[in-house]
Amino acid sequence: MTAEDEQAILEVLHARSMSGTDITLELEKEYAAWEGSRYALACNNGTSAIHCAMYGLGIGRGDEVITPTWTFWATHTQLLNLGATPVFCDLDPHSLCPDPADAERRITDRTKAIIVVQMGGYAANMDAFMDIAARRGVKILEDYSHSHASTWKGRKVGSIGHVGAASIMSGKPLATGEGGMMNTNDQDIYERAVMFGHGDHHSLVQNPEYKRFAPLPWGGYKYRMHQMTSAMARVQLRHYDEYRAPGVKAMERFFSQVCAVPGVDCNYPLHDPNVTVGASYWQMLILGDEIISQAPVAVIAEAIRAEGASASPGGYFCHHLHPFWNECDVYGDGKPTRIAFSRDVRQGPGDCPVAEQIVTRLIHVPRMIRYDEAYLDQLAAAYVKVLTNLDQLQGRTSDQKLERATTLGR
Repeated sequence: MTAEDEQAILEVLHARSMSGTDITLELEKEYAAWEGSRYALACNNGTSAIHCAMYGLGIGRGDEVITPTWTFWATHTQLLNLGATPVFCDLDPHSLCPDPADAERRITDRTKAIIVVQMGGYAANMDAFMDIAARRGVKILEDYSHSHASTWKGRKVGSIGHVGAASIMSGKPLATGEGGMMNTNDQDIYERAVMFGHGDHHSLVQNPEYKRFAPLPWGGYKYRMHQMTSAMARVQLRHYDEYRAPGVKAMERFFSQVCAVPGVDCNYPLHDPNVTVGASYWQMLILGDEIISQAPVAVIAEAIRAEGASASPGGYFCHHLHPFWNECDVYGDGKPTRIAFSRDVRQGPGDCPVAEQIVTRLIHVPRMIRYDEAYLDQLAAAYVKVLTNLDQLQGRTSDQKLERATTLGR
């Protein structure tokens, strides 16, 4: 937090306008312009921003929504509140964003939308997704919580689909403590989202049929952003490029060294001219057969940590295999909620093979915020050292104590 952030927050406190909307409305204007959208709606967190986007699209009871299996739960769990059903799709093995071809093959006459998660600063193939949307009559919701200011062919993610939504909590690239933003070019999507959880914004709604029911929020939710968050977000937005440029440059330096090791890939577009990265968040190494065949990912990560570098196996789990989605009766319908309002779409092992394999091959690398060549080269050297001396790890299990990595070949 900078002195400018603190001053903005103190001004809210001194003005006793914590529960107002004046600062939030200014943020929405600025954010819409920054994203290249006509409308923006500030929410109390990213989960509610996605919820508003879903309602804005008209997602409701009996609808199916295609969504990646490998993501944070807030990408799609809100669908259950709307009586809709998630259908999980597989990943692109390099970007870790959803695979357009796999998503399309899951479209039925019940499909209302596809959620495209822009993962780890990368951008999905938005040409392919928008082509699918046009041909098949479905909507695209972008969850770009990881990827503020990243672009696909020069357009910011979040502004390409029919609606975008993102978290701006403290750990995200655009960090404000806790908050979320929704943005769209579609007036009806925006006004439905406003009516769903922003009773205080009803004066901005033009549709006379909607205005009849103001100021009550149709969803029964109060999703308004706190004005201290709005004030901080305005500061962060003004300085976003300045704050994030060193981290993006750092990722380029680190990954260009580590991914030179045969069998090592990453979810960073080192050689993708269509994508420009705007954020450093949730970066992964993706280990190929020639790496995994020599040592499990947990052992490799432990060896890297023994070198003094941060590394962990990981990422998210595959949602299509989690018992919550296949067994849990959330609302007492007498059957799993996921299938309470639709056909039985439950999925099992083998249905998303890329994701099921990928989760056993990922190493979560340190988040990079500053550009320090000496540190980055030392960090990369620790990774390269382990990844090029895997023969010395063969036979180890992750619960065996590793000696300091000075025992590894130099």
